[in-house]
Amino acid sequence: MGSHFKRRSKLAGATAGVLMERLEARQLLTTLSGGQTFIYKDTHNQDFLITVLGNTQAEFVGAAVDAQNNVILGDLVSPADTNGRELFAIYVGTADWDSVISIQHVTLNNGQLTLDPFTGGVQLNVTNARTGRNYPLATNGGSGQGFLGARTVQISGINESENHPILSVDLPGQIGILPTDQGPWGAGLIVADGQDLGKFLFDGTISGNVDIGGSMNLFYAGNVLTGETNGTFLSSFPSSNPNNFNVKGDLRDLVVGGSIGIDSGNNFGPGDDPVYLTRFQMHVGGHLGQVHVADGFVGIVDANDQNQYFRDEPQLEVEARGTLPTFGAGFLNDTLGNGDDAFHNDTFNTAQYLGTLQDGILVDGTLDAADQDNFRDWADYYGVALMAGQTVTVQLTDTTFLGLP
Repeated sequence: MGSHFKRRSKLAGATAGVLMERLEARQLLTTLSGGQTFIYKDTHNQDFLITVLGNTQAEFVGAAVDAQNNVILGDLVSPADTNGRELFAIYVGTADWDSVISIQHVTLNNGQLTLDPFTGGVQLNVTNARTGRNYPLATNGGSGQGFLGARTVQISGINESENHPILSVDLPGQIGILPTDQGPWGAGLIVADGQDLGKFLFDGTISGNVDIGGSMNLFYAGNVLTGETNGTFLSSFPSSNPNNFNVKGDLRDLVVGGSIGIDSGNNFGPGDDPVYLTRFQMHVGGHLGQVHVADGFVGIVDANDQNQYFRDEPQLEVEARGTLPTFGAGFLNDTLGNGDDAFHNDTFNTAQYLGTLQDGILVDGTLDAADQDNFRDWADYYGVALMAGQTVTVQLTDTTFLGLP
């Protein structure tokens, strides 16, 4: 994928940051900048809200799949369109530590928009790692209905021809701010080299590859099935898609509501013989903090801890109580204001693990002890890895008189 960073056409430069109206003979370029939103319909007639915040510019590439499973990359489409399109890939050309990109499921009813994250799951047809036959995969309920990538449609007369992941499609020409206009483009998320992306939240399943050219504060997805998303076998041979989750710099928090590299931890057979594998491989060039996976995790992780990538900003508490923080603003909890918090750190057993920083650990979190619904955040717990003989000194800062929340 390295060659994708070498070219940028005049058309891309002229249209960067512009959300163009649909014209009969012109392609709508779904290029969004900080402060912009877009609602798109996917091929399963589900609606999703994209929110972009901060000093950010990103291209959201749609995939139109016809009845014979030919695929054309281009724009996303609005809920008013008859036929939806998949969100195939995201390319982030500009971003920084304060940037946020979130994609969440929504429902539209008579013009009323209702936020609906953490609901439903995704259906796929993949290869059974034990038998080599088709395996109908269903991701965990509540891990999200979005799919980053594309899926085949049912072909008349051919059983199980639908919902197979499509991981690479040739470009038809220039699309938005993509740095190339020809050759194959892969499913997944790419952040341009040297660009940090503060928070990325995806309400569903990610296929293909993730390649972050800088550092990240928070990466959230319902499931991460990067690598050989169509499924493969246990093997001692090198992966055909190594380092399929690559972060060049630091990664503070990797939080996954479902599974990584497998459909469910319940599908391990005798002797750890899973039904489905993607050969997930994560490489972090800098420092890796918390990895929180709610279900199964099969894959390889390596972190080089190279100091040239070091970020000294405070680590953030993943839990966010109250009715104000939303998924679209880069928060995981209480997205509906009804106490649906999924990532508590309120007990010893649910402590949020913190990564070690160069000069100690600084955490930016909140307690809200108001005795009312959606609050009652009486205590927070954090876990810190220690070597023999090490101790911890804790200092709390009261912000009451500083005018801070």
